[in-house]
Amino acid sequence: MTKAIGTARPRTRTAKLGIGVLLAGIAAGAVWLAQPQSGKGDAGHAAAPGIRPDTRGASSFTAPASVSAPLLPGVTVPDGLRADRDGHLVKDGRVRDVFDYYLSAGNTRTQARIDAAVRGRIAAMLHAPADSEAIDLWTRYLGYLGALKDDMQTAGLADGVAPAVMSAAGFERVEHLVSARAALRRQWLSDVALTWFGQAEQDDRRQFQALRVVADRSLSDSERSARLAALDADDPVARAAREAGSRVQALSIAMARTRDAQASPGAASSEAAR
Repeated sequence: MTKAIGTARPRTRTAKLGIGVLLAGIAAGAVWLAQPQSGKGDAGHAAAPGIRPDTRGASSFTAPASVSAPLLPGVTVPDGLRADRDGHLVKDGRVRDVFDYYLSAGNTRTQARIDAAVRGRIAAMLHAPADSEAIDLWTRYLGYLGALKDDMQTAGLADGVAPAVMSAAGFERVEHLVSARAALRRQWLSDVALTWFGQAEQDDRRQFQALRVVADRSLSDSERSARLAALDADDPVARAAREAGSRVQALSIAMARTRDAQASPGAASSEAAR
């Protein structure tokens, strides 16, 4: 019998919320692939060149001859398609911002229209060899998302919703999925995996460590607090926030002391020098 981690205690709800956030993040990129591949006005076109069939879920697309209205009216397309001085694509995170902009329209547009829109944007913004490099990267990004969608379905987590009670087996399943996602990124997107996802993967690992601590019923409240504090101390984002808060607090104290010392010019000068 599978042992459930927690029931109704607050820390269990926190763990479930954290798992839900992780699953939602995993599902966000892949869920658009579940949309129909064709729709009104898209039928009868030849398959778009450069889209490789993927037996794990990356789809082949049919592209209209032209792209009409913007996929997200009123939202500006990110300015992320750039070439370096040698004409090669600058493969930073802004390229992914462009791809995700178009993918975010997946619930209202067919895959064919999305693919055609991305290719049209690439053609409008880039010249050779950056244009072919961008199409190759876009194709591989789709392959990654398709493979990720298949893994989520296999794990029974395709909807990105955490179970009402997270069992130990369920916890392991989600953790395995996060690890598998990282492996897929390096398989499909080896040239940009670290740039695009490195920080997020570090954050995911820290969050999983924290969730394990929260869900560990063998720990006392003081032990749990100590372990969470240690994880927080090792988090550069949290540490930077604490340091920024400390600087603001120190400045506020100095300003208060300066105001209090207004009657003594010498004291005020001393505070200002600090």
